[in-house]
Amino acid sequence: MKRTHKPYQEYFLVAKGNQTLVADGTDFLSGNGVALADGQLGVLDVKTNKFILGNSPTVSSYPAIKLVAGTPTSADFSKNYGWHIGEVKPFLETPIIDRSHSIQSFAASLTPVQSNSAVYIDGVSTPVASTTTVKQNYAVNILFRSVRKDRDYGNNIDKLITSYDTPVTGLPADAAESKSFVLAKLIGRINAQSKLNTLQPQWANIASKKHVIALGINLDGTATGNQLVSNVKIGTAINVMTTTNGTLSIMPTAGIVQTLHNFIEKKLVNLNAEIVNVDVDTSNSGKIDGILLIALDHDTAVAYDDIYAVKPTIDVTVGGFTSYGITTVSSAVEPGGSGRLFKIAFDE
Repeated sequence: MKRTHKPYQEYFLVAKGNQTLVADGTDFLSGNGVALADGQLGVLDVKTNKFILGNSPTVSSYPAIKLVAGTPTSADFSKNYGWHIGEVKPFLETPIIDRSHSIQSFAASLTPVQSNSAVYIDGVSTPVASTTTVKQNYAVNILFRSVRKDRDYGNNIDKLITSYDTPVTGLPADAAESKSFVLAKLIGRINAQSKLNTLQPQWANIASKKHVIALGINLDGTATGNQLVSNVKIGTAINVMTTTNGTLSIMPTAGIVQTLHNFIEKKLVNLNAEIVNVDVDTSNSGKIDGILLIALDHDTAVAYDDIYAVKPTIDVTVGGFTSYGITTVSSAVEPGGSGRLFKIAFDE
């Protein structure tokens, strides 16, 4: 039996990134802000309203404390009006922990590192030109699977079929260039249907925005002037392809960055490998060795599930080539620490 009638309670404060605790002696409040970065943790002395970070803070020195965490509004909460719905609090806190109540246990754990489903296609055979009587067709077929079962998506099994017929004349004679030429065409047609495609008016195919992006990969790093796979970071824009409408640039998410790290571990032997800014109308000098297909997150929706599931898994088949390789280089792993979600904004 418990010694009191108070219920057991657990409090979870989730940190972001690799941030230190707030410095010792820092005032909690300063003007319209709280001395916490978004996702930063701190230990607050309730008596002085200052943070503590000694090597050995004792109960006698600090008889009452709180654990606090910063939020996106910590820097300036002047526009918070006290509504309990729709506003982000300037900080999150535990109840006061005083020396008359001991903490029974304390634990810290890392949330799962999110990643996206990804498949790499390489080792394709040399394409053949069409004739006046026979069309040579090359295709990439993508099947999307998701565990989402909310009212907007159902079981959410979708597919994307893209294909390209080689020309009767104009296919490069060099084997590497002809492969690169056809792969560039397929990349362009896949990305034309991607939800990240911004090169055409949104109304042009708003109903056909697929949750995938195709990247052209140069394995040995000889396609100079492009983005090294190993250097991609959150906030590092990647030029994916160039068409007559301009250059498609994407901003990688945390899931995409981790997916590229998984790709490096599973497939790459040369860290000079590059993401090619694919010109969809040329052979790209024979520098496209393969296509990396990365599934994209669903946007959050009005859901009644208790599972935060936004990452689809893709299955890929290839048509037309007499030989090719398909490697699953990354699995879909949901971000951790999301908890139960209700009435999430629908924006897709």
